[in-house]
Amino acid sequence: MGEVFLARKGGETLVIKRILPRLAAQQAFLDRFLHEARVVARLNDPTISRIYELGDVEGQWFIAMEYVEGQSLQALLARGPLSLGAACRVGLEAATALSVAHGARDAAGRLTPVVHRDVSPHNLLVGSSGAVKLIDFGVASLTGQGETGGKLAYSAPEQLLEDVTDARSDQYSLGVVLWECLAHRQAFDADADVEVIRQVTEVGVPALPDSVPAGLREVVTMMTALEPAARFADVATARAALLSAVRALKLDVSPAALIEEGRVFPLPAQRGEGQGEGPIGTRTTPAHVSLDAIEQQALALIRDGMSVEEAEAAIDAAALPGAPFALDLLQALIEKGALRSEDQGGGRRLKR
Repeated sequence: MGEVFLARKGGETLVIKRILPRLAAQQAFLDRFLHEARVVARLNDPTISRIYELGDVEGQWFIAMEYVEGQSLQALLARGPLSLGAACRVGLEAATALSVAHGARDAAGRLTPVVHRDVSPHNLLVGSSGAVKLIDFGVASLTGQGETGGKLAYSAPEQLLEDVTDARSDQYSLGVVLWECLAHRQAFDADADVEVIRQVTEVGVPALPDSVPAGLREVVTMMTALEPAARFADVATARAALLSAVRALKLDVSPAALIEEGRVFPLPAQRGEGQGEGPIGTRTTPAHVSLDAIEQQALALIRDGMSVEEAEAAIDAAALPGAPFALDLLQALIEKGALRSEDQGGGRRLKR
């Protein structure tokens, strides 16, 4: 729904997120865009990407946001397994961010919890300094209800069954993310959406492998219980349990735990300053790689019947040289007629 630019104001680097022009005239999209800005503006913590300004220029709405030099957790996981310390650092920092959101208060000091509703590796950024930040509050809720959102494989059972969530739903989603970081694979990986929903709501998150220490397995098992009442009372309590397990194992969960993974690199902030990775989730395109060639490589990764999320994950995992955002590639392929997006089995599916 938006496009993102790297920008400079004085000596400061920041990000400008602008609603796509073709969507700006649609009130539903505009409302969601403004909703995200207003929600995040209420939250102030280093673990949540900050918003500096919300405004419009000649009817074009924009959000000026903090720039995080690094990559998404999804991209990091696609490069290889994390160490126990790095995985636990992600879990601890994300739990801090959620605790801040769940403990939000209005100007009068009244508790007004913000439920994120879309915690996933896509929405956690890992900075080159080892910082972890939660982003994308576009479907966040102050009531536990709202627009259907969240990725199926990370959504809590009650979110899929009733579209009703609370802070324990975010705790569940974070538990699934932590499971993935520790197990080095996705907890739910079925081809069909209906099967993912069945696994999430009826089967539950699989047991972690025995190679994961028992203390960490116990924390994740409780965070991802099928029934909300069986989970920790809140994310802060889950974080305390995770920290206790970390200390018992004497794990390094300092920023160095992520930096020393060797996969978080400083990124060039200007065009033309060399090749390599660009702002979060992007790469500057090498001069010898044409965009058409990148699109054809992306197309070759897509199977008939894939969901958009599955196609994005396949493109990200392939780490195509010079590729822009996976969603941008998919949109370009749809606009050129190389792909179609159709309703199928209760969701949107791609057809070649």
